[in-house]
Amino acid sequence: MDPLPLPPAPQFSVYLLATLLICLSPGPNVMLMISLGLRSGAGAVLRAVAGIVTAAGVYLAAAALGLVAALRASPGLFTVVRYAGAAYLAWIGVRLVLAGLRSAGEARAPEIAGTRAYLQGFVTQLSNPKSILFWSAFLPQFLTPDAPLAPQIAALGVLGIAIDVVVLSGYGLVAAATRRAALSGPFQRGIDLAAGAFFVGTAAWLALSQA
Repeated sequence: MDPLPLPPAPQFSVYLLATLLICLSPGPNVMLMISLGLRSGAGAVLRAVAGIVTAAGVYLAAAALGLVAALRASPGLFTVVRYAGAAYLAWIGVRLVLAGLRSAGEARAPEIAGTRAYLQGFVTQLSNPKSILFWSAFLPQFLTPDAPLAPQIAALGVLGIAIDVVVLSGYGLVAAATRRAALSGPFQRGIDLAAGAFFVGTAAWLALSQA
């Protein structure tokens, strides 16, 4: 059985550590997990993670075929993706802010259903230009040019996705575990407002940045 096409140990260690730090850093996926965990529980978190994994699989296949690099090299197409991602994140953010502004006496916003949670995870991952940068700029730094690229991309990509799944599931499940205590009005409204402001701010940054 052939060994996995991984880079030398020092480079591989750097890849794993850097990928872990990227996944741990606050971003749209992390905020989505925390918000879903607090509002809708572990089931919604796991469905959203499944959506994120599906979108990551799309990027993995596209990276192996060279499509991600082509997208990154096409300013016009990349701008379309960036604006689409910004619009979707802004939509999520506005909904959360509106939920956070509800008075204590009003009915709480409904929980996120399974299919909707999956789609939120899928679209958030697919529309996030950070994902394109990961697959087109970060991961290629750890490839060996004189070896077949597709198996290397597959091996490193699957490991990166696995790290992301563990980190995002951890964020969401911890939030879900504290859900009953956290769903007191002021705390939940604060989370909704903070998450909504983050999504809107991220959307504005994506729309205005010169990617």
